[in-house]
Formats: sequence, structure tokens, C-alpha cells
Amino acid sequence: MRAWSARPRTPPRSGERDRAAPIDTEGLRGLAPDAASADGLVRQLGSALPLGRAGRPEEVAGAVLFLASGQGSFVTGSELFVDGGDGQQ
Repeated sequence: MRAWSARPRTPPRSGERDRAAPIDTEGLRGLAPDAASADGLVRQLGSALPLGRAGRPEEVAGAVLFLASGQGSFVTGSELFVDGGDGQQ
């Protein structure tokens, strides 16, 4: 998930990446030529993350639900990284 603000984005800082972490979805698995190699693709992409695995859709949904709920009502102007540690590398 990605959200944009109304202000123009500044150029990336050194080492900053603008990409999404791999989430194990049908769309990601559909990039593999067949079902047998889809597991390997998800494992390979996930192994590059500090957490060592691809994310699950429910993990992303949990972050979205938190921000949309009353529990996230006092959260403003911050970034929530749901990326398995990729943003910390």
C-alpha cells in the first residue's frame, strides 16, 4: 500500500528506495510461469528481506486497519513501514 501527500516529493536521498516489499498474493505468484515455481519465487524474493520471508496480505491489512481505526486517530505525519525490514537496510 502506498499513499501520497499533496506536497511535491523531494528528490530521493542517498540510499533511499521507492519500492514495495514482496507480499505473497495471487498477483505476485502469477508472475511465475507455473504454480510449482511460484513458491520458489516468493521464497527467493522474501529471502532478501531482513525478516527473511515475504509478507502476508493480512499483515498489510492489519496496518491499514490500525490507521483507519480509532486507535490510529492520533497518528499524524508519520511513515509506517510494513516491509519486513526492507526500509531499514
